[in-house]
Amino acid sequence: MTNKLFVGLFPLFTACTIDFEMQLDVGLQDGEELDESLLEEGLDLLEEMSSGDSSDTEGTPNDEGDEEDTTDEESEESESDSSEGEQSPICQIDIFTPFEVTLGEDIDVEWVIQGEPEADTVIALLNETETLHLDFLLAEDTGYLLPSPSEQGEYLVYVASGADLNEPDCFVTASVKVAAEAHTDSESQAEQETESATCDIDSPERSVEEVLSVRAGSTVVLEWDPTLGEVVDVVLYDLDRPENVLLFDTISDDGLYELFVSEAVPQGTYGISFISVDIDACVHFDIEVIHDV
Repeated sequence: MTNKLFVGLFPLFTACTIDFEMQLDVGLQDGEELDESLLEEGLDLLEEMSSGDSSDTEGTPNDEGDEEDTTDEESEESESDSSEGEQSPICQIDIFTPFEVTLGEDIDVEWVIQGEPEADTVIALLNETETLHLDFLLAEDTGYLLPSPSEQGEYLVYVASGADLNEPDCFVTASVKVAAEAHTDSESQAEQETESATCDIDSPERSVEEVLSVRAGSTVVLEWDPTLGEVVDVVLYDLDRPENVLLFDTISDDGLYELFVSEAVPQGTYGISFISVDIDACVHFDIEVIHDV
C-alpha cells in the first residue's frame, strides 16, 4: 500500500516542480520582480518535497528488507524448534525369548538395555486383544519368567524402559508360540508300562521277531540285534499255556543262541523269549517243533 501511495505521488510532485520552475523562469524572463520572501518559500517547499520524496522512496525497499529478515528469522527459529523435537532415542533393548514353549511352561525372557534407561522397566505378555500379564521391574533387572497362557497360540512379549506405557524411552517386542501340552509324567509312565508289558510272555501285545521250524532232536540257531543289555534271561514256554515253562536260562547278550530241542518235546508251536535283566527290552521267537512220522 505504501509503495502504491509513493508511486502515485511521484508524478504529481514532478508535475508541480516543473510547473513551479516554469513560473519562476517565465516571471524572470518577463522582468517581473518577485517578492524575495515568496521566492524563498518556494525554494523551501521544493527542498522539503524533494527530501520527502527521497526518504519515502528509499524507505520502501528497506521495509521489504525488514520483512524478509523477520521471515528468515522466524523460519530459522521454526527449523530449530523442529530439530529439537526430533530427538534420537536415548536407549535400545535387545531381547531374548524362546521361539516356542508348551502349555504349562513358563516363558523365560532375558534382555539387555543399552543407553540411559529410566528407573523402571515394564514387561508384559499380550495377545491380539488384551494384556494377559503386566509387571514393573527395576532398571537393573535383566530377566523374568512370564506365566504360561492357558491356551495355545501366538503371543507377544513386550519389554520397555519407563513407567509411562504411552511414551516409553524405548521398547521391543518378540513373538512366542505356545504349543500343545507335552506328555505328563503319568502318561510317560503308562507308555513305559505298555512297552514293558510286551516283554511279558503272556502279553497279547507280544511281538514276534521270527517264526522258525525245527525237528525234534536237532538244534536251531536264534539271532537278534545285541541291544538287550549285559545279562539276558531265556525262557521257552508253551504258547497255549505260557505258565508251562520248558526251559529257563541266563546268558550274556551276544545276539546269538543255539537251542537244542529234545525228542521229548511234543510236536507243536512254542515261544522262546530273550528278556533283558538290565533294561526294559526283549525279543520273542516262535518255534514250530516237528516230529518224524
